[in-house]
Amino acid sequence: MARLHPRFGVPSVATLILGGFGLALCLVPLKLLITILGSATIAYYLWACLGVLRGRMAGLTAHAAYRMPLFPLAPLAGLMVLAAIVWTSLGDVSGRTSLAVTAAIMVMSALYYRLALHGKGRWAHRGPTPVAS
Repeated sequence: MARLHPRFGVPSVATLILGGFGLALCLVPLKLLITILGSATIAYYLWACLGVLRGRMAGLTAHAAYRMPLFPLAPLAGLMVLAAIVWTSLGDVSGRTSLAVTAAIMVMSALYYRLALHGKGRWAHRGPTPVAS
């Protein structure tokens, strides 16, 4: 997916795959699409809260320019709010579906990272390639 088009210098395979997913999502009912996006937001905030906790406790943010006041109040409060949102989502059919879809996306992403990306060196942005005229 990271292969660039030789003439245009864009990730054409990744663009086609994401475009295909976007096209498929046009066929999903709007209510389900909104709840899936809500569940994805839950996942983003979950990982952000866990990352803040791990970063501070492991000393990874010791030399950061900003340190969160009243640590760990904000990430713990965030986790409690997320738990309440998940609890209420489990009571709704579309909420359960969206949580399952989000969990499946996270599992597939972790598997893709583990099987395809992990161990191939560090990723580095190399910028656009010059286009031959």
